Amino acid sequence: MNKQNILGEEEFIEMLQSITEGIEIFRERKRDKTIQDIVNIVKEITGFKREELVSRNRANQLNAARSLFIYLCKEYTKAGNHGIGDFLNRDPTVVSYYMKQAGKKECQELIARVKYL
Repeated sequence: MNKQNILGEEEFIEMLQSITEGIEIFRERKRDKTIQDIVNIVKEITGFKREELVSRNRANQLNAARSLFIYLCKEYTKAGNHGIGDFLNRDPTVVSYYMKQAGKKECQELIARVKYL
């Protein structure tokens, strides 16, 4: 495999997609949700309202809900760390921290409860 193939030359991507057609990992995610849509989904799953997500409370369950919120924002909206951080009244580096937390068991359990958006 040459360097251009690794970097994602268009022909290579098309070849991979044809070979892996039907494999779910290559399904394109729609990034058509708004941050408010994600707030509603997180509220439905965890019971935490917007006000609680943006609060300074650091309870474990609330932190897991924030991680879920940030994970879903990154996956299903066009918002970046700055936009998500602005919404939460936090520095964008905090968004990166919460994304790392999304890999932990309690967050993965919440993520598993989300139906495909």
